[in-house]
Amino acid sequence: MFTCFHCGHSSSSPITYPCSNCGANLNHLNGQSFSNFQRNKWNEHTDLIQGYQQVQLYDKNWNCSFDTTGTSKINDIVKFTINYGQKLSLQSNRGNHVNEAYLSFIPEIIGQGTSSQYTTLSTVTCSGCCIISPQSINYGHPFPVLIDWVKQTWSSESSQCYKCGKKTHVGLQICGECYQKIGNWEKLL
Repeated sequence: MFTCFHCGHSSSSPITYPCSNCGANLNHLNGQSFSNFQRNKWNEHTDLIQGYQQVQLYDKNWNCSFDTTGTSKINDIVKFTINYGQKLSLQSNRGNHVNEAYLSFIPEIIGQGTSSQYTTLSTVTCSGCCIISPQSINYGHPFPVLIDWVKQTWSSESSQCYKCGKKTHVGLQICGECYQKIGNWEKLL
């Protein structure tokens, strides 16, 4: 069963946006409608790719950004993550707020990231996508994720394949066997 992130309307097939029940769209997550907060976040993440080899962590342990493939497919990546992603909770940096997040692994490279744990200032590929607070028009934003960040953030979580029910890693909603049968994640949209 698929549900709209905004109104909870259920459907047996992936929800298309705008939602036919409430009209919610994904513009605040796909870069078409930004608040100042979202614009700053987008610029912060983009600097990793366009920062002329000066990797920026902005006093954080992790940073990542969509590459040209991720940027060109952002609408489908967001739709896939909202429909097939795992709904999780994410504590704010100060610990005073819990954000809803959707996590999903896209089975292709969609970004680059870096971490203070790496010994060199080079980027590594990202294939996962996380969307924080999609219900919030002002604070929701998507980003590709590093596996190390996912493991540290949700170390006790797991998931299951939506097709066969097999236990999988957190955020991996389609097991390898079922994905091979499907052949392409975009067919699921």
